[in-house]
Amino acid sequence: MWVLNGYMNEHVPFETIGLARDRIVELRAHLGLAAAAPGSAELDSSLHELEGLLEKLQARCTILRELLEYAGDIFFAKDPRGCYVMINPKGAGLFGKQAVDVVGQDDFALFDGPRAQRIMASDRATMESGVPSVFEETVEIDGLPARLRTTAVAWNEPGGKLLGVLGVTRDISERKRAEEHANRKHKRLQALAAEIVIAEENLRQTLATDMHNGLGQELALAKLRIATLRSESSPEWNAPLLRIEHLAEQAYRSLRSATYQLQPSSLHDLGLYPALQWLAGDTSARYGFDVEVEEQAGLAPLDGCMRTMLFRAVRELVLNSARHARPRTVGIRLDLQAGSMRVRVEDDGAGFDAASVESADYGLFGIREQLQHVGGSIDIDSRSGAGTLVTLVAPFSFELPVAV
Repeated sequence: MWVLNGYMNEHVPFETIGLARDRIVELRAHLGLAAAAPGSAELDSSLHELEGLLEKLQARCTILRELLEYAGDIFFAKDPRGCYVMINPKGAGLFGKQAVDVVGQDDFALFDGPRAQRIMASDRATMESGVPSVFEETVEIDGLPARLRTTAVAWNEPGGKLLGVLGVTRDISERKRAEEHANRKHKRLQALAAEIVIAEENLRQTLATDMHNGLGQELALAKLRIATLRSESSPEWNAPLLRIEHLAEQAYRSLRSATYQLQPSSLHDLGLYPALQWLAGDTSARYGFDVEVEEQAGLAPLDGCMRTMLFRAVRELVLNSARHARPRTVGIRLDLQAGSMRVRVEDDGAGFDAASVESADYGLFGIREQLQHVGGSIDIDSRSGAGTLVTLVAPFSFELPVAV
C-alpha cells in the first residue's frame, strides 16, 4: 500500500515503479547519443542495477497486494486521528462495504457508538504508549454474532514520526464456540463425576443398611438363641455351644466392621475429621503402624459430595501405604488454604517413582479424575526411599452443573 494525499492507494507503488522505468529508458536513450562521454559505462551499469532493484520491488509489492487481497484476516492502518488510510478487501467486505468506502472514515463508520469509542480509545493509548494492544469485541455480521480479536501496534516512520496505528483483526467466533462447547462438556463431566460419587455412596449406604438390618439382626438373633439353648442344655453341651456362640459373635463383629468399611456412620453424622479418626484407628489395628490425624481449628464443614470424595481418596492412599510402602507412621492433615480444603497424607515408607506408578495405578488415576472434574487437584511428591506426600485439594462444596 502507498500513502498519497493522506490515504493509501494500492496502484501508486506500481505507477511509481513504472515512472522510474520510463525515466531509465530516457536516460539510456540519452546515453546512446553520448556513448563516448566520460563515465557513461559506469552510469549504464548503475542503471542496470537500478532496474534489477525495481523488479524486486515490484515483485514484493505484488506479493503484498496478493496477501492483503486474499488474506482471511483483516488488515488496516489508521492515521493519528483514527481515520482509516488502508483496509484490505476482507476487512471492508466483512461489514458489507468496499475498501474505498471505508478509507477516510473512522470506526463510527463500521461500529456502533460505544464500541467505536472503545476501539478508538484503545488505538490512542497504543499510539501514546507505543505498547501493542490486544482486545476483543463482539459484533453482529450478517445477523449473527461474531467475536473479533484485534492486535494493534504504533505505526512510525524510520525517523520516529508517528503515522498512526497498524493492526490485524481475526474472526475467532469458531474458536470461541469450540471453547464454549468444551466448557459445556467439561461441566457435564463434572456433573457425571459428582453423580458417580453420590450414586456409589447411595449404593454403599443401601448395602450397609441391608447387611446391618438383615444379616446383622439374624446373627444377633442366632447368638441370642444359642445362649438360651446353652443355658437350657445339659452340661456336656455347654462347651460346644459356647464355641458356636463365640463364632457367631466373631461373625457379627466382622459384619459390623464390613458395614462400617462400606459406610462409616461418623462420616455422615459427624463429618470428615471424625471419620478419618476412625480410619486411623482401624488401619493402625489392621496393619500395625501409627496413623495420626490433625485438623486446622475452625474449619467449616464440607458438603456431602466433597466429604465422601475426600474420605474415599484418603482411605485409598492410606491403604496404598499399608500395602506397598511399609511405613512406620502416616500423617493426615486437614487445612484451609485459598478458600479450598487441603488434605495432606504423608508417610515415611519406601516411596516410589511418582511418574511411572501414577499412570499405571487405577486408584490414583480415579482420585485425580474425580477431583479434577469437581475443580480440585492431587499432587504427589515421592522418591524411592524418601517417603510419600500426597496433597488433595477440593472446594468446600460442589453444585451439580446443569446439563446443556
